[in-house]
Amino acid sequence: MAQLNLNEDCILNVLENLSENPKHLYNCIQINHEWSKVGVSVLWRYYPWKNTFYSKKFWKPISHTILLSLPLGIKELIILKDITKTYIMNNNPMYNYTSYCRILSQNLIHKIASGILNENNYNSFNQNFLIEELWKLFLNNLKKIDYFILPNNLSLITLYDDDKYITNFQSIVKLECSTRITPDIYKQLSKITNDITELIIYIYFDYPNYDNNGLAKLISSQKNLRSIKFVSYDYEKNSTLNNLSESLKSCSNTLNSIEFKEEDISSLIINPSLINLKRLIIDLGKENTFISQNLISINSIELSSLEVLEITLFQINLFDSFISLLKQTKSKLKRIRIETNYIKEDEFILNYISTLIEYCPLIEDLNLWVTNEELEILELLLISCTKLKQIQLETRLNYHEKDEILEAKPFFELLSTKGVNNLKEINLIGKWNFNNEEFENFLLTFDEENDDGLKIGFHCVNEDEKEKFENTCQVFKEKGILKKYEFNYR
Repeated sequence: MAQLNLNEDCILNVLENLSENPKHLYNCIQINHEWSKVGVSVLWRYYPWKNTFYSKKFWKPISHTILLSLPLGIKELIILKDITKTYIMNNNPMYNYTSYCRILSQNLIHKIASGILNENNYNSFNQNFLIEELWKLFLNNLKKIDYFILPNNLSLITLYDDDKYITNFQSIVKLECSTRITPDIYKQLSKITNDITELIIYIYFDYPNYDNNGLAKLISSQKNLRSIKFVSYDYEKNSTLNNLSESLKSCSNTLNSIEFKEEDISSLIINPSLINLKRLIIDLGKENTFISQNLISINSIELSSLEVLEITLFQINLFDSFISLLKQTKSKLKRIRIETNYIKEDEFILNYISTLIEYCPLIEDLNLWVTNEELEILELLLISCTKLKQIQLETRLNYHEKDEILEAKPFFELLSTKGVNNLKEINLIGKWNFNNEEFENFLLTFDEENDDGLKIGFHCVNEDEKEKFENTCQVFKEKGILKKYEFNYR
């Protein structure tokens, strides 16, 4: 077979294209030794723990493999402590698996230690001994760390100051950490780790160091921080984060993505000028009533490069914050997703769509809430925003209309109008009423206008015509008019 003669670089290029499909990688490993060696190096970067981290069945064989990788002297100590049998002395793994790893975390080390120990030899002394030796094993063998989940263990601070391991920590590009970690560890890391591009920070407001000055120093020391995500716990106790807010100023020119997960962003004083930010995600939780829904703190942020805006919140209280935010984007937005349970102001939808027409001409992906009152202005939106490819329309539910059902026919007619045939995906969410004839006429119009196929998803109250809908979709899919379809019946 020709592929057997490929050199390692060629094999690596082939397997890199399969790196997101472990099943294909496993098949390639079966070809011969050279393919196996390269395939294992790709698999062990983030697999085998990426998709099987919580599988008990998985950890026994993987822990056994790591056990065989331990140095001879440590194996002898493990046998003396009656942790395992003497057979490990004369057995070694086929490859130096730990050298291929690019991800390292305390949970990973604990899982391996627990997989080695059993009920007969499990105690805190044995566990701590194994954990320490496993840390050393990985740090002594891995070539670089791409993704590091920072452990809370204070005793590991010595590792960050050890010349043997400094190179490993210098290579970190993605760091996951929390405000529970002592500031000294962050200060130590800030001396050697300056090229982090992605940070995930868990904020615990019930801990004394919730506004961690060591973490703030680490953030400030980064040269090219591109993405930062804040995840909040105990948000009902939140306070202003002065140290962390100040640290963000140093990376305002490099950040292109900021995400807040159940974090009241009023606790962070965001730099008013984020000229290169392209992605802003604010997820306050659709069921979270503790967090302020007003979003006043984003009113003055300059977001002249923003392309993606996603907001999730319990209810929309004020229209002004959204208007101010959209104005600051300088007409660059391509995707807007706002998920909410309730809209408090009756005028919000009309005002919001008017703002989209004026300030978002390049929008490609959008969700809206609609009633019959929005048909006319929705038509203006579709005419003005000619780049629109994906749209989701949701029947509006508010305090006064608990069970609204919309007739889909006028929306079908609107969405199939000439001039809006760039649409590639349409989703109708909520309670819509339409029959198969109306639906088929809609698809026939798209048959005339759309050459690439359409993805559709509909929630419908007319379950009596379910079989007809399915048959119609199948016919249009076979013709290539539909790429994908999905129905839900209410």
